[in-house]
Amino acid sequence: MVNSIFYRDSLRSFFVSLVCLELNGGSGRVRLINAGHLPPVLVKGSAIEETPKGDPAIGIFRESAFREEVLELNQGELLIVNTDGITEAKNENVDFFGTQGLMKILPVLGTRDAKDAGN
Repeated sequence: MVNSIFYRDSLRSFFVSLVCLELNGGSGRVRLINAGHLPPVLVKGSAIEETPKGDPAIGIFRESAFREEVLELNQGELLIVNTDGITEAKNENVDFFGTQGLMKILPVLGTRDAKDAGN
């Protein structure tokens, strides 16, 4: 429904990426829909696993179907959802942080709990 309304009411050159998550605090179950956003990444200790690529962004097509993914996180695993604002950040030498920079720090986050990793 969101896609239909956005497509109807916006300019054809506009689109929006979106990740919608439903978390169950009593379990490790995560339901997600990815519409054109960077794939979330699972961090399992020092191992990194990208979730499947999502569906088209909202507003690209008049009619779109969006698949729901269900993930089961175990104790100590993290699900990282990020924007291109991280990978496109630049340092003082005007170098992009990049996907490689992000992937390099993720194993370090896998040793922390979710609250500490977010800081």
